[in-house]
Amino acid sequence: MLPSPATFTAWTARQNRGEQIVALLELSHPQLLEPIRAVSDVKDITVNGVTFQKFPFGFQFPGEGETIPRCDLSIQNVDKRIGHAVKNLKGAMAATLSAVLREDPDQIIIDVPRLYLVNVVVNGAFATGTLIGRRNANSAWPGVRATPELTPGLHWS
Repeated sequence: MLPSPATFTAWTARQNRGEQIVALLELSHPQLLEPIRAVSDVKDITVNGVTFQKFPFGFQFPGEGETIPRCDLSIQNVDKRIGHAVKNLKGAMAATLSAVLREDPDQIIIDVPRLYLVNVVVNGAFATGTLIGRRNANSAWPGVRATPELTPGLHWS
């Protein structure tokens, strides 16, 4: 689920006070050897021991009342690495969108896990797509079965 608009209002207020906040994007897929980690900044950043590479990207968060959590994403495809990586993948990529303070990158301000990158279009300048959150209400039932292996606390011997 995406954070509420109030969270983003607080984020904007911190930026207005002069705190530099940068957005992080992590994309993963079973066909990739390692996740793609990008920071929307002019230099690489290390967060909790993990390096995010400078790939300026933009995103538009949903407004209030969105029925399905989603946001549009656009990543510059200047050196073609991301475009080549995502173009031939089968299925959606898992994504996490986060925000950190540039001065203290280990302090994560916003963390939006369990997103999926869909509707990807790659051209010479940009790779664009839509980040969608999974809604359990829209998922087929049962999404996960409560078997003894998955949920041992529910099963008594």
